[in-house]
Amino acid sequence: MQKLAVIEIREGQSSAIVLDSVVETLLSEGTIVAGYLQRELLQDDRTPDTLLEDIETGERFGIMQALGSSATSCRLDTQALADIAGRAIGRLEKPADILVLNRFGKAEAEGHGLRAVIELAIQRDIPVLTSVEASYLEDWRNYVGDLAVHLPPDVTAALAWYRSTTASGSN
Repeated sequence: MQKLAVIEIREGQSSAIVLDSVVETLLSEGTIVAGYLQRELLQDDRTPDTLLEDIETGERFGIMQALGSSATSCRLDTQALADIAGRAIGRLEKPADILVLNRFGKAEAEGHGLRAVIELAIQRDIPVLTSVEASYLEDWRNYVGDLAVHLPPDVTAALAWYRSTTASGSN
């Protein structure tokens, strides 16, 4: 059974609701869920700040740089994302039933971001659920090959995949 699954996000869709619902369901069942979910914090009329929320602690970490309203470059704060990756790697020293990460995006496509976290979880036989937008789908496929299950943005499908990874008692 493949321990890596990705929810493919199409134009105009969001994985946040699906991932939130999967995490909520698993936590209510006593599953140990590690990882981060994306949150948007709206402030005044500015561009929303993107935060990653630790599923276990509820701590939130900003991952965007304040570049000013006229900036056109990417606002992703790669150092903040590297810090979160370090936290997640440290967290995987403790038991976890599943790792849920908000998405495989620009940083991961470039070989950075949370890729090391995904790799460590797979090495430790911990199922990983994430999402990918259409613009990074080719990068995702180049990264994982045929090692991942591709899921629709559907809570039932994601839960069925997770349960299939544990049905054999392998985790």
